[in-house]
Amino acid sequence: MKNFGFLIVLLLSISTYSQDKISLTYTGNMGVLISDGKVSVLIDGLHEKYGADYLFPPQALVQKIGSGFNGNPAPSLLLFTHRHGDHYSARLADNFLKEHPSSMLIGPGQVTSQLQKQERAIKVATDSYAKQLFAHRDILVKAFKMNHGGARHKTVENTAFIISLGGLNILHIGDTSWHEDIKMFDQLGLNEEDIDYLVIPYWMLLGENAEELLEKYLDGVKLIATHISPRIDKKDLNEIKKRYPKTVFLTQLEEKLKL
Repeated sequence: MKNFGFLIVLLLSISTYSQDKISLTYTGNMGVLISDGKVSVLIDGLHEKYGADYLFPPQALVQKIGSGFNGNPAPSLLLFTHRHGDHYSARLADNFLKEHPSSMLIGPGQVTSQLQKQERAIKVATDSYAKQLFAHRDILVKAFKMNHGGARHKTVENTAFIISLGGLNILHIGDTSWHEDIKMFDQLGLNEEDIDYLVIPYWMLLGENAEELLEKYLDGVKLIATHISPRIDKKDLNEIKKRYPKTVFLTQLEEKLKL
């Protein structure tokens, strides 16, 4: 692993802010911008048109992200869970890093290897489920392998991130599933991580035993459902919302939540 000045195994001092200043802004598909008003981190937020079932940030929103909007500064960190085009654009990521020389990027090797500016990127190891700790300014990030969902995507390196900012721990898991056949969540021990919010692909809420799995592995965590197709039938979406009345379902670009 490359040694960058901002990479710290143990952060001795972090400025803390009141939790009511932490916000999450939706940027399309599974893209979210997390900010305390002073620093921001963008996860899966720079990608281009991929298909009719995937909401993506248009150029106007990409420009807003780069210049800061809705009280959020431009991201200090870009995090990408995996290489798929509904989560990641190497072109947009390179452009952002060029325009923001103090910002960095973290992602698996299949992401970082596509960049022109690889010296501005940290590769997350995905050969085991070991958690890796990174820090930049007031942002702590814990990154680790989390298998991509679906047998046809078994070679895709999918990375999960726990973002710690302003006293909150927010988990973003990318395109995964429960993977009960390999007991992935048991291996990860996420119920020991003191997670406050989970950004989850909505399909993980659809299984008959989804509630049981959430209680088993992520008891008490507040859910933010994403990866919802713009073409989803409203009746079907309303049925899911009835099943999970406390869950926030993100479907509108630039929707902003106070965490």
